Amino acid sequence: MLRLIIWLFVIFIVVRVVLTVLLPVLRLTNAVGVQMRRMRREMDEMERRTKQQAQSQSQPRRSVQQEGDYIDYEELR
Repeated sequence: MLRLIIWLFVIFIVVRVVLTVLLPVLRLTNAVGVQMRRMRREMDEMERRTKQQAQSQSQPRRSVQQEGDYIDYEELR
């Protein structure tokens, strides 16, 4: 009988330690993973926007020349 009580007490202590130490660590790990995924999505979105802006700025805008504004090409030597 005493042996059973000691085993139950040991099991209780082990379960208690696992729940107070391991469970918060698992929750923290999960929260950090969620935060990292969110930050990765935001970084990917910012990178996509930056590339899109760079492309739109690097493409020269063609101005429409009106008739009569033609400049003759002269060969230089």
